[in-house]
Amino acid sequence: MRSDPSPTLTPRTLRRRNASFIRESDLAVREAERVNRIALGPVEIELGALPLLWTPAMDGTRPLLSQEVDEKDLDDFFEVIRTRDNDAVDRFVAGLIRRGVTPESILTSLIPPTARDMGERWEDDNCDFVEVTLVLGRLQRLVRSTLRKIPASAGSVGPTHRHQILLTALPGQQHTLGLLITSHFFRLEGWGVEMGPPFLDGSTADRVAHMHFDVVAFSVATSSALDDVAREIRQVRRKSRNRGVGILVGGSALSRVPDLVERVGADASAPEARLAPVVARAFI
Repeated sequence: MRSDPSPTLTPRTLRRRNASFIRESDLAVREAERVNRIALGPVEIELGALPLLWTPAMDGTRPLLSQEVDEKDLDDFFEVIRTRDNDAVDRFVAGLIRRGVTPESILTSLIPPTARDMGERWEDDNCDFVEVTLVLGRLQRLVRSTLRKIPASAGSVGPTHRHQILLTALPGQQHTLGLLITSHFFRLEGWGVEMGPPFLDGSTADRVAHMHFDVVAFSVATSSALDDVAREIRQVRRKSRNRGVGILVGGSALSRVPDLVERVGADASAPEARLAPVVARAFI
């Protein structure tokens, strides 16, 4: 993981109006400012106002104030997810939620580190293809089930989206975990979200040629495909209906390639899914 969790923006992006980025510590302050009110006695809080810090209590055993995923949780979960017992995975996550860990924390603090760990083990030949496939399949199942636990009202911003983003990866590559998680945080912020490859057939360049997008975000999983990513970004810029489209990159390659933005010709990077909408505001 990168030691500095700050997003990266290129000089091109910094020249844009409102082109500024926020560190993770500032993000918590900004989210706190969105709370309508917290009153003495019964706690009154707008659903979705603090998606990273709070969650509505669904029963008497679930604390209102959320708890963090710690290193022991990550180690224990990694052992559980590598077993062949899907029920054990469900029980482990249910235990975290009862303890007060929010679904959003599971999406951002539990699943991505586990996926990165498996990816690193695969690249270092410390696990085989079958195990990687099984673990990533369980993680994808967990992402979908966790998203269903988040109240629909938390991401409700009305029927009209002001801004559009396309979340994509290289054709033929299965980067669905990060894209699914990122889509959730963009929807929370009111963006209209479209998915490109690997969810849909066709190229990313063809999608942007037929529909206006403010931002196109690429998930980059490995450092071995940087030339292909750079080529895809050039095609997107050439064919996009929006001549000023912003290009955002993220994914596990970001921790291995600190200058990923410059290497592939993007405009900005976000080291975490929850920071991606903050960075994307530079393009609108």
